Amino acid sequence: MTTYEYDALVETTAIETVCHLIGSPIRMEIVRLLAASGETCTSEIMETLVLSRGCVVGHLKALAAANLAQLRHATHPRGAGPITYWRLDVERTLDLVDWLYDHISPSVSQG
Repeated sequence: MTTYEYDALVETTAIETVCHLIGSPIRMEIVRLLAASGETCTSEIMETLVLSRGCVVGHLKALAAANLAQLRHATHPRGAGPITYWRLDVERTLDLVDWLYDHISPSVSQG
């Protein structure tokens, strides 16, 4: 495998990974919620999207693994235990949009 072929394979794999990550309608709704709210807790996302905690947390962890979402642990305002707040990493998300455009736009313009 040549260096060019290797680089093309790595780029294709990266694009597929990103598309898989943002290709989930639930994750896109979570991204929209985080973008609109600035910061929100897991339970608010669950209530808004009418999803289980496990489902929401799984999607949030996928976004966090890609550095698109960040979490903050705090004490519940009513003292009822810990609470997890999530926010969108706006800079990283914009970098991702730029990266996707740079890597997909040549294919789109040739079509």
